[in-house]
Order: sequence, then structure tokens, then C-alpha cells
Amino acid sequence: MRRWAALLVIVVTAGCGPGSSPPPDAAVDAARPDAGPDAAPIDAAPDAPPPDVAIDAPLMDIPIQDVQDQSRITHVSAGARVRLANVVVTARDGDSNLFVVQEPAGTPGWSGVFVNGDPLPAGTALPAVGDLVDIEGTVREVSRAGYSGSRTTIESLSVLVSRGVAPVPGLADVTPAEIALSGARAEELEGVLCKVATVTVGVAEPGFGTFTVNAGLTVGNRLFAAAAPLAFPFPRDSYGSIGGVLDFDFGAPRLLPRSDADLTGYVRAAPCLQSLLPASSSVGEGQTMGLTAALDRPAPAGGSALSIDSSNDAIATPAATPINVPAGELSTLVSVRGVLANPSAVTIGVALAGCPVLAGQRKTSAVTVLAGPTPQLLGITPGDLFVMGNAAAGSEGVLTVRLDRPAPPAPATTITLTSGDARVAAPATLTAPPGATSVAFKVRGAGAPSATAVVISAAFNSTTASANVTVVTLASLPAAEQLQINEILAAPLTTLPDGDSNCDGLADSTDDELVELVNVATQPLDLSNVQLNDSAATPNGHRFPAGYVLGPGEDVIVFGGGTSAPMPGLHPWCAGSLAGARIERANLRGTLGLNNTGDTLTVRAATGAQITQVVYGSVAAGPSVTRDPDLTGALSVHTSAVGRAQDRPYTPGTRLTGVPFWSASP
Repeated sequence: MRRWAALLVIVVTAGCGPGSSPPPDAAVDAARPDAGPDAAPIDAAPDAPPPDVAIDAPLMDIPIQDVQDQSRITHVSAGARVRLANVVVTARDGDSNLFVVQEPAGTPGWSGVFVNGDPLPAGTALPAVGDLVDIEGTVREVSRAGYSGSRTTIESLSVLVSRGVAPVPGLADVTPAEIALSGARAEELEGVLCKVATVTVGVAEPGFGTFTVNAGLTVGNRLFAAAAPLAFPFPRDSYGSIGGVLDFDFGAPRLLPRSDADLTGYVRAAPCLQSLLPASSSVGEGQTMGLTAALDRPAPAGGSALSIDSSNDAIATPAATPINVPAGELSTLVSVRGVLANPSAVTIGVALAGCPVLAGQRKTSAVTVLAGPTPQLLGITPGDLFVMGNAAAGSEGVLTVRLDRPAPPAPATTITLTSGDARVAAPATLTAPPGATSVAFKVRGAGAPSATAVVISAAFNSTTASANVTVVTLASLPAAEQLQINEILAAPLTTLPDGDSNCDGLADSTDDELVELVNVATQPLDLSNVQLNDSAATPNGHRFPAGYVLGPGEDVIVFGGGTSAPMPGLHPWCAGSLAGARIERANLRGTLGLNNTGDTLTVRAATGAQITQVVYGSVAAGPSVTRDPDLTGALSVHTSAVGRAQDRPYTPGTRLTGVPFWSASP
């Protein structure tokens, strides 16, 4: 009877996924990826059964192999209702109703499958690892948009019954190549407990909770949010073994550890030099400037000693050597002193002993020494800026004056500014902080009519620079809007102070979620009725009110909720009411609804056209994910970003350094 029922389903459903099922003797697709429970089914319902078959025919118990192994004559396809009896729960996702079951005995091949229990049948609870359960549900092939392939899942559960407990099957020993993309056993071991031994980390993406090991096999933290080493491994680190459930997601197999016990023999590799920045710079005679030497991982206990050298100490020389990167830190400042003006750049080198990678043992930077200690103006950026007028407030924009060398400690570098039209307001003077090579200021177009063109001029030390500011109306703006999602806090802590991102004195896992958006264009952006949404079917998020304009260089923080006025003296990141950033609170369903296991954030215009979108993966509680460097870089966990301000878990309203967006160099 089991065999007849299975054959019937094969005839009826005509395959699973976007294509048809292969015949029984076809090669198994070794590259079929999977998706999370929020992904869209690609073969959601079976065709109607033949007229001579009873629709309410009783379900027969089948093994998981009949679901997974397409070569079996009893294989059931997507859309079939199945009953799996006496299968043991091997793993579960604490942030959702996703769990994994496996046959308790026999060979591991084709014996495991993911189960989406959202929603769980009435009166049932998510089973624990080791529970022996019966389930009834529908076979689905589920994939993520934009990625090929699918994960086999049992969902739409009508029955979930616990029969007791049973030993969890052991981990199947495999090589990374066998279960990586196109691996010979990748399809066979989907949903099965596996273990790889003696592996080295390749590419680490902490913002997505993943890293690769040998053969490109991806390891992810979906099933448990580990602290180090899983959350923050670095390339070249190694593990004695990594175990877990083999999943398919984002177009490739992923090995998902279930606990610290699945990660053994972790060894952090010796640090190497990642960069010495800026790559080229200048310093005045008798002045000192700073370079930043960055490691590719935190310095070990005792720190990392760097040796510094100059290709010509008579022109430019290190102010001190050696320099130690403190334990746990990623970077340190390298001071260089200008000795004698020379048009030829001097090479400053930084070396680190113990790094096994040649490229990471030494980094260099070119430093030119300029005559005299006083800086001169290089220019103002951007050269063309657009602000709004024709309104009581208009809109603000940000211009940045750049210097040809760091500003000295004394005398103060005071720059004079002039506006060609008083209706386009700019400050009368600017003071560059000691060591700064740029300083920013705001201009506002209030009161000036559209099409007003004004030159903003800067003067210092017999040098001048200028930029053009044009007053516009929103109707004249280009259609291509430039709005960047720069920082996301999806999993706030529920303890003070680090759990209080919105500075209202309370730590709340919903209210303290945040999304930071920055206008990276040179013109104001009309955000009237623009929506920020997550990927939920009923969108969470925020709709900006009519008439909401974000000026060039301005940033806005959308919090999940909280009180209306942040308290500026509460925590370090609260200073200046979140550095003067504009504040909004989610008004769609009263929450941002950011998913700790990953989400897609989309900004759409009132017309529905997409303005920008970002996808992030699983995140650990506490730190945000942020672009590193700001605005242009890939998403990274804030606590591992280079140049972050102290040990802050996030920097709402500011750059990684803690400097407000509008006052820092773009």
C-alpha cells in the first residue's frame, strides 16, 4: 500500500521544484540549495488525484528516505501529504519553529529532513532535541528569491505527537568536498548530522554569521548564536572538527552547528597586517601626522609588536618604534614626523613578525614632506551641491574643506568662509582640529528662490577654494535617489546600558531595534510617503510623512519605538541627542520587526519603485551590523569593524569613529 500511494503521488505531482523530477535512475542533483521558513514554496500544491482514487485515502507511514531520495521507486514528490513516524529530533532553531528530524537507525544517507512548524498544530509545542515524534505534513521544495535550487521541507503540519525520547544519531564523518556545492554527497546528506575534521577558515562574514572552510563549504550559525569562535572566526583560523546539520540555503550547502560541542579544537591563527592607511599623505616640516596600522584579527594576549621604518629618515621618520597593538585591538596609530621638505615621497613601512602570509608581514605608505608647518587648502567637496529653498526651513547640505596636510596643534587653523548670497547661509569661520585634514560645515537654502546659484568660498593661509551651491525645488530633482542603509541593529540586548540604543533609559528588544539611513547624494531627497519595510508578508517598518525632506549628507535613524526625546547624557552614543541625527519611530504595525536570523530591508518610493535594499544574515544579540567603511563597505559586525569608537556596540547617528556624519569627511 505504501508503494502504491507513493507511485500515485509521483504521477500526480510531476516533480518538485522549478523543473520536473528526474527518472529513478537519474543522477541526484548535488547542488540543490535550501531556504528558511520564510522563503517561498516553488511547488506549493499537488495536482488533483485521478478520478478513480479516493481523495481521503489514509496516510501511510513512510521513511524519510522516500521523501529525500529521488532514485527510490517509492519517492514522494512536492505537494504530497506524508506521515513520518518515530523520527528523532536532531536540531531546532530557537528563533523560529524550524526543526530537523532524522531516522533513528540505519545508514545516514537520505535519512534527515527539515520541518517547518510555523504554525504548530493547535495544542502542541516545539519538540526538543532527542524527542521521538510522529508528524504529518506536506512535502515542499522551498527556495529563496534570486537563488537556484531548493530545500526539501515538511510543512503545514496537521499532526505533531511526541512518543518519548531516543538517542540522537551520531555525526556522519565526511570531507568538506563531499558536502560542499556540487559535492558527491551534498544531496544525500541534506538534513543529516555530519562532521568534517581538520578544517581551516577561508572567508569569514560575521555580519551574516557565516564562514567558509575547505572546499568552500559554508558554516552558519542559524541554529545557535555562538559567541567566539563561531561568531567571530577569522580567515586562517582552524578547527579540529565542525559538526552539525547539513542545510541548503542561499544557493549552497551549509553546515549548521547546534552547540559549542559541535565546534572542537579551535585555534586562532597569528595576526597579519591588513593595511597601513592612508596609502599616501603629506606632512609639514616639523609636524607629526598619523597613519593607521590595522590587523586582520584582534591582537593576542600581550599585544602585537610592530616595527616601523622610513626609506629616508632625513626627510620623514617614525616618531616612535616599535609600536604595540594592545591585546584585543585591531589597529593602532603610527606617528610620522616631517623633517625636511622634499617633493619625493618617503616610504614608511610597518612590519609584523609571526605572520605566515607574505602579503600580511609588511605594509607601506607614501609620505611627502611639505615646506613649512602651516597647511594650505586643497579644495571643497563636493564641487556642486544642491539644497532646497522656497520654504521657511529649506534643507541643509554638507560641504567639506580639505587641507593638504594635518592641521597643527597651534596656532589654530581658522578658515574663513564666504557665501555669495546671504540667503544661502554658511558659518563665517571654521576651525580645523589638530591633526585633521578636513573639516565639514553645513549650508542651508532657506529663503532663496529656486535656481539661485551661489559660490561658497573658503580662505586660509593665502589659499582659496570654492564650491557651487544651487537652490532647487524637489520637482527638479533627478529620479535616481541615493539613500544608503548604513547600520542595522536587529537584536538589541535587554540589559542596560548596551540594550538602550534609542537613549530613552529602557532596554527593549523591540523598541531599540534601529535602521540608519544616510543621504549620500549631493541633492536633497524627498522621502514623502517613502516606506522602509522588512520582508514580512504584512510589512513592519516605517512610512515617512508627506513633506519629509532629507538634505544632502543628512542621516535619519528609524527606531522600533521608544519615547519621543532621547536623553543626550545617558550613554556615550547619546551625546548631542544622537549626534543631531533626525529621529523617527516605526509607525507600521508599531515595530521594525527585524529578524535575528536574517532579513531583507527595502526602501520604496510612494509609487512602489525600489530605492535601495539590503540583506543581512543571522546576527548575535548586542552589536549592530554596519557598513565598514561607512556608507561604502560591506556589512560587518560592529564590534569587529576597523576604526570603531572605543568598544561601542553600535554608533547611531555617527560614523564608526563616533564622529557625526555631517562633520566627518564623506
